[in-house]
Amino acid sequence: MFANITQEQEVGVCYFNEDLPLQNLRDHIVNAAHQELEEKILELKQLIEWYKDIQRWAAEMDHDYKHTGLGKRKHIKQKCKKCKLESTKNEITVHEWSLPEGPCQVALVVFELNHPVAFDMWHSVICLLLDICSPPLKRRGPHTCLRKYSTLLSYHAEHTRSRIMLASDVKPIIESHYCSIQVLTEESKVCINNGLSFYYYDKHSEVSPVEAFHAVDISVTCSHQLPPGSYQNLQHFLQDTTHTSNQWLNILQEIHANTLTLCHDEVHMLFTQAASQAGPISDDGKLMWHVELEDEHFHHLLLGELTTLVLTVSGNWLEGTTMEMISFLVGRMLSVTYAIQDHTHHRALELLCTVREKMFSWVLELCQKLEQSTCEVKKEQLRGCLHDLAAICHSTFDMRLDVVMQLLNSSRALEILLSTLSRMSRLLMEHDCCLSWKLAELVGSIILEGNDGIDLGIKHTWPGHHGGTC
Repeated sequence: MFANITQEQEVGVCYFNEDLPLQNLRDHIVNAAHQELEEKILELKQLIEWYKDIQRWAAEMDHDYKHTGLGKRKHIKQKCKKCKLESTKNEITVHEWSLPEGPCQVALVVFELNHPVAFDMWHSVICLLLDICSPPLKRRGPHTCLRKYSTLLSYHAEHTRSRIMLASDVKPIIESHYCSIQVLTEESKVCINNGLSFYYYDKHSEVSPVEAFHAVDISVTCSHQLPPGSYQNLQHFLQDTTHTSNQWLNILQEIHANTLTLCHDEVHMLFTQAASQAGPISDDGKLMWHVELEDEHFHHLLLGELTTLVLTVSGNWLEGTTMEMISFLVGRMLSVTYAIQDHTHHRALELLCTVREKMFSWVLELCQKLEQSTCEVKKEQLRGCLHDLAAICHSTFDMRLDVVMQLLNSSRALEILLSTLSRMSRLLMEHDCCLSWKLAELVGSIILEGNDGIDLGIKHTWPGHHGGTC
């Protein structure tokens, strides 16, 4: 929007080309400039003739001397008529054309002289976004700006809330030490083209919006922030993509090494970020940072490590975050290999089923603990854990629709899907809404086909329900 004001596609240029009053304003400015130019040329001719007359008169005169005592004469330059004529200034003020060169620059300058207030509001909103997303930049002060350019000042209509204006680091010739030149010179040196080079400038932040756009960095705002602790020094892996790209090999290595506390949210963030970062795309349309997911041998290794990990953590419902990570990694693998129905594909589906069953058993276990507890503080803690585990269980269905159809091939799967809906935390409801919309048509079709998973799912919330009673 602010990058190149010499292009025909620039908004102000396009608007000018369709607006007759602005075109009339340009014509008025050009006509006035032509009149000023003709007057300057006439002034130059008159001054040349006048200066030649001065020079001729001076040549015909003798220097004046003042007689002093003892018969001597003294030449006093300040009182000598010949010297005064010879020292007559032979300068003329340079005339600079009112508008810059090039039709696009002309169109944009005229547009900025008197554009609709809506454009100011639009520019101001963009600048507010830059204020939020761009770090503080070194302020710069242009030599001149359009609203202070004396040649066009009478044509300028500035709106009170305007932030963006045209500015130039080149001074108008009238404000420089080149503003005047000797009379005995060429006409082209007296009547010159406009030398201003305009760019957009934000008078509020005192920077160019182009520089502000280049400096925009929303990585901090849009990235999860690791809490203080032993993993905080890995924040840059969440925030940018400048690190090495062997994500999946690192993931496999760390799972095998078992040195990280996988149930910590920080580790979960790092793993999901590494597995989700798209990275560069090859000429044949493949994600270069995820080529390992197309290797069947790598599938075997990854599924083997994840299966071992499930067995390791399945005895502790506090490992829900670890189970969520496992489900996510399997889902990423299936998202790349969905068209390959090989042995590893079926192993991945079986592993998801195992994770889901274990998560659902933890949900039922916490439901029972919640019913038996008499301490309100403990109940509140259990509710939070229950909601999160239910959401993680539900997320095992967050796959491609063709994969979901394979996952929902039993009434048990539908039972778990529906029964976990009412137990999820508000924190994860927004994500679940997206998943629910995604699955709504598919689940509805399965239910209409006579799958009794809906009755089993409802019974977990309403024990008295019997199929066909509602």
